[in-house]
Amino acid sequence: MNSKTWINLYFIALVAIFSLSSVLFYIVNPSHYFESESNISSHNTVLSKYNIVSRIKPSSIILGSSRAERGYNPTHKYFLKPSFNFGMGGPSIFDIKNNFKHTLKQGNLKQVLLVIDYLSFNANIMDKTSKNNKSLYQQILNTPLDLYHTKKSHYNNGMRINENKIKSIKKQGGHLKAMAHNDLKFYKNYPKINYTYLDTGSSSFFDFEEIVRLSYENNIQLDIVFGPSHIRQWEALDYYRDYNLWLKWKSDVVTSVHKIAHIYNKPNYKVFDFSVYHPLTAEDVPHNKEVDMQYHWESSHYKNTLGAIVLDRLTGESEYSDFGVEIDTNNIKKHIKNQIINRRLYIDTRKYREEIWGKN
Repeated sequence: MNSKTWINLYFIALVAIFSLSSVLFYIVNPSHYFESESNISSHNTVLSKYNIVSRIKPSSIILGSSRAERGYNPTHKYFLKPSFNFGMGGPSIFDIKNNFKHTLKQGNLKQVLLVIDYLSFNANIMDKTSKNNKSLYQQILNTPLDLYHTKKSHYNNGMRINENKIKSIKKQGGHLKAMAHNDLKFYKNYPKINYTYLDTGSSSFFDFEEIVRLSYENNIQLDIVFGPSHIRQWEALDYYRDYNLWLKWKSDVVTSVHKIAHIYNKPNYKVFDFSVYHPLTAEDVPHNKEVDMQYHWESSHYKNTLGAIVLDRLTGESEYSDFGVEIDTNNIKKHIKNQIINRRLYIDTRKYREEIWGKN
């Protein structure tokens, strides 16, 4: 064999080794799944969102649970651009705080919409993100490549895709049955201890207050929102927990924000209550399974059509000027009294309990 042939074989071998190494790296290293914004799926949501935030360095983000993830479109004019929906399914306030801090580290954050949930303050697991990440890479390695292209669960901007939700509602027999199924179990397995994580016993309010403090220290525009779930949701909360504890939670959030604002000698961050009794949150639930609700999926999750109304209200440009109340330490007691009165006007608790649990 002459030297020219050896040289050719040498280069062919190099190319083969390089190609094989690239293929192996692609298979072994899951990070390539996160290099494209279009690859957010139910298998890699947490890591892919962290990766995208690192890459786009958003000026504004949405923080919260799956309610925020489904309900708010970051392309809305309310948000500074680039914007991203950093909501996630079933987080604790600790998880939400970590999402906030990760975005803050990127150096471009100016605006945050924090959509808070009672469950996040009373979560079973304090650090769900880290717990999920332990097995996430292994899940990715065991998942066929084409599954990431057929089971996308989010838009490029981080907002949840709702096609699967539509199928789920239909499969359950329509919105009314989906609501009943949701209400029957939603608060059943959550702890009764107030503002503590069940697994660690740590205070969730400490994590909430750290978000507020860091926002003041970094000149972040922060709006805090109680989201517009359907009013049936609060009846389920009352059955398994205590309606008055839910109202107290709203008051405690307002008091906490006021306390921190006083420490920093700055104006209070705005707190808006959209979990109020209003025709939008008391939307009629159709008995016909073929009829779609305009604003809600079930009692917990609301559609981005209602989220857009919330954002319009925050910008001060909405036809629903009577929807939502900005609350602070000056009006919170009156606001809570109004909600107690409106509850009696908008829903028959006895009838609702008989429908869901067969008792009152």
